[in-house]
Amino acid sequence: MKNVVKYLLAFIIILSYSCNKDDNRIAKEPELVWSSPLKGDTLVLTMKPVIYQNIVLHSQVVLGNDYTPIVAYDKNTGEKLWSWHDYFIVGEVFYGSNHKMILYENYLTFSTNGKNVYTIDLSTGQTVWRTPNDGLGGNRNISSLENLIFHVTLLPGRSEYHLNIVDIHTGNWQTIYTTQAEADYLPDLTVPSYYINEIGDTLLLFLNNRYSFDVQKGHPELICYNLTKSEVVYEKEITSPTNGYGVVREPLVYNDNVYFHVGPYVYCYDIMTGERRWSKLLEDIVGSIGFILEDDRLFVGIEGLDPKLYAIEPNTGMQLWKIESSGTSSMMDYYDGVIYFNGGGNGLLHAVNAQTGEYIWQYTSPDLEEHSGAWFDSFITIDKETGRIHTANFLNALCFEAM
Repeated sequence: MKNVVKYLLAFIIILSYSCNKDDNRIAKEPELVWSSPLKGDTLVLTMKPVIYQNIVLHSQVVLGNDYTPIVAYDKNTGEKLWSWHDYFIVGEVFYGSNHKMILYENYLTFSTNGKNVYTIDLSTGQTVWRTPNDGLGGNRNISSLENLIFHVTLLPGRSEYHLNIVDIHTGNWQTIYTTQAEADYLPDLTVPSYYINEIGDTLLLFLNNRYSFDVQKGHPELICYNLTKSEVVYEKEITSPTNGYGVVREPLVYNDNVYFHVGPYVYCYDIMTGERRWSKLLEDIVGSIGFILEDDRLFVGIEGLDPKLYAIEPNTGMQLWKIESSGTSSMMDYYDGVIYFNGGGNGLLHAVNAQTGEYIWQYTSPDLEEHSGAWFDSFITIDKETGRIHTANFLNALCFEAM
């Protein structure tokens, strides 16, 4: 009997040690793989890193500086490989979560100032095509459907918006949808997400965030456009409070639902009917951290004096958990059950358990002792092939092991 007890105790100790090892592994801070200067000792803004095969792309944005290249680094070593600087306008720059870049095959497409659009061949670092939208404004964000790129332009005065489409191989644009101001309400189109219906038609889902700055009231609309048949399926007005204006991005499509936010509200609509399934009022407007849908959960972040991160059940809108977060954060990225983002409010790199909402760690930039301004920049990309985090801290491009 004593031997049985002895062996049982030994098993418990071994099991406990194994569990503690796992806990330590999960809770440890990320391991730095490499660090490479962005622009010497100069503090530099950069874009959200883009991963393509063996390279990672950053930019070198020094405000007031005319030379702002995109730089390719070897993603495994941090060695600089090539740079691109073929803008129409001297000093044209891009950085921020609203500068979305589209990677398709070996092509990278982006808009810098919302007007001009560029496509680079990442295998050579050369320009494929570039489009100057002279006399127009534009949305810096773009979206895609395989080889098709969507971009929004607008007339001066914001009275008329155009949703445009281009084949990434040709650079030949055409307008597929136009909307105009109505009374004092100016339009504001988002780029679309897409859905393939049961007969194979491609449906585009996007928002027109009509808003009057005079009366501070919004009349946003959800629009469904049949790209296959070149016709509008529906334009649904969304009931919104007078403070309904806020950061608005393209919707998320999941199963047969479309998800979007306006101001402090998150909505779920049935794609085919345009009927609302649920809405949820948050404590403040959805901020730069935005929302993602992973692990069958909708993760949403809000700004304000008390920033939060929510997990929401996508079919019902039920809140699963809510935690304290950081304002002016990067867009979230997800990998292997963990949500990662840089917190602009506190300058830390965050890792959150997607199922429980528990913080795994909050990591301080490794270069703060060298330079007091070297906090983490508000951009992050997870390389799904290697499980590594690519980010920057105003001073260096950085690569970490995610776990």
